[in-house]
Amino acid sequence: MHDSVLSGHLGRKKTKGKLSRNYFWFEMKEDVNLWISRCNLCGANKPPAKHAKAPFGNMLVGEPLDRLATELIGPFPVTPRGMKYILTVSDYFTKWVEVFAVPDQGAITCAQVILNEVICRYGCPLALHSDQGRTYESETSKELCSLLEIRKTRTCPRNPKCNGQVERFNRSLISMVKSYINGEQTEWDRNLGCLAGAYRATPHESTSLTPNMLMLGREVRFPHNLSKENILTHQNKQGAGEYIWKVRERMQRAHAVARKHLQSNSKRRKDIYDTRVKLICYSVHDPVWCRNETRKEGISPKLQSLYLGPCLVTQKYSPLNYKIQFGLNGRKGVVNHDKLKPFTGKTVPEWILQTIKKAVKTLNAKSVTSP
Repeated sequence: MHDSVLSGHLGRKKTKGKLSRNYFWFEMKEDVNLWISRCNLCGANKPPAKHAKAPFGNMLVGEPLDRLATELIGPFPVTPRGMKYILTVSDYFTKWVEVFAVPDQGAITCAQVILNEVICRYGCPLALHSDQGRTYESETSKELCSLLEIRKTRTCPRNPKCNGQVERFNRSLISMVKSYINGEQTEWDRNLGCLAGAYRATPHESTSLTPNMLMLGREVRFPHNLSKENILTHQNKQGAGEYIWKVRERMQRAHAVARKHLQSNSKRRKDIYDTRVKLICYSVHDPVWCRNETRKEGISPKLQSLYLGPCLVTQKYSPLNYKIQFGLNGRKGVVNHDKLKPFTGKTVPEWILQTIKKAVKTLNAKSVTSP
């Protein structure tokens, strides 16, 4: 009534309905639910009734340049100046952003831009956060971080929400670019600096202050500020020492306000996000399903399995990140909690049982030899 071609691996309600026409036994509903939950084909092809969702995480910072986030956007139509991609850099504390048009996504190109246009102007950050693209995982990027003593952090594969700040800015940037290209798609790189300046001069929702105030200690002057009244108010000059102390005091007050708003805003977002949390704690050697996000040419994504596996949890980094093995001699990779689903099939693959036995033997041997 469930596994055959004429049954179609339908769900619990439909399978029970077909059974009820001709059969009945005590606790039939529970048996149907158990049978379907242990069906490997259903496990590989059907999403759970409620998707796994880990609690909201925070990467707290307390000073400018504690952590920079970076990402590449593109490809876009090649401009007359040979540009094809956009490189964005954002500061986690001040929300200061820098936007650069680059001709390619090579590691050397991006490292040179970040070094010469960001680090040389504002100083070395404590950490640099990015995805696991080849640009940022290359030897060039690692060498840059090593030379400047920058801690390199990264997101899980195919988990852009782990770099949410720069992802959200990218969405705003694309919206602004579309508003000014006027249909000329090959001219998207002309006004990137001005658009970034407009963003930096706007109060940010998380800090309630502009990135300019938090990074520079002042608001930048725009053409509408150069009125006669504003010119008169700026005629009173003050000494350099007095000006420095006032700027320092202003920045300290601004940073205190930003920390307060960042803390309250982070708590508010976490409270809202965590109302839909469904956290499943996995242990080492647990068999799991892993969401299939690979795309191959000639294979329709609509007809391929929704999940890969069963796979084996080989290491637990945190309640949110696990190292997964995809076969006896298969690859291993770090996967976010939200992309996993418990395996409840009837039979565990032989390679998983062999791997677990080998790990247990190794552990026992170590415990015997240790003093």
